[in-house]
Amino acid sequence: MAYQLLYKKPAVKAIQKLPTQVRKRLKLKLEWFANQDDPRQFSKPLTKPADAQYRFRVGSYRILFD
Repeated sequence: MAYQLLYKKPAVKAIQKLPTQVRKRLKLKLEWFANQDDPRQFSKPLTKPADAQYRFRVGSYRILFD
């Protein structure tokens, strides 16, 4: 089961400011997560979910999601 990736406008702006190599790495990793049966098994729940409920860690970046 593949999941759909939806980006908020602030996330798109932040991603566009990153170096090309980092953008490619994040894109590949997010696509890999989205193609897993249960991507939450690779995530950690946030203790105070204000913006999102879970996070992925890709290098030194945190990707927040619901």
